[in-house]
Amino acid sequence: MSATNILDLRCAPDFYTGHIRGSRNSPLKSLTPQTKDIFGDANAIHMFWTHLRAKLDNEKGLLGCKEQPLLVLCYDGDASRLATSMLRAEGYLAFSAAGGYTALWGYLEGRM
Repeated sequence: MSATNILDLRCAPDFYTGHIRGSRNSPLKSLTPQTKDIFGDANAIHMFWTHLRAKLDNEKGLLGCKEQPLLVLCYDGDASRLATSMLRAEGYLAFSAAGGYTALWGYLEGRM
């Protein structure tokens, strides 16, 4: 089985405060812990889509090969869902965590 790459879209200070070992930080412009439901606002979805498109085009090296699983994390799972849908359209084996980093970390801590 292939190792999973992890791309963390949270801002750098939050990433350095806590992250999953081996993950790579690639902060998404305008994404903060206070960012709320991007899917409820057409302007927000357009802004995040535009920022993600540029980020994914410019940072292909962080993504790994298309056949290797890629987990994309953000604060609440919304921005990472948008990113994974864009990546899947390009042929990547991309996933996001429902509830974002906090939910995934809580799940992992409960299993340790």
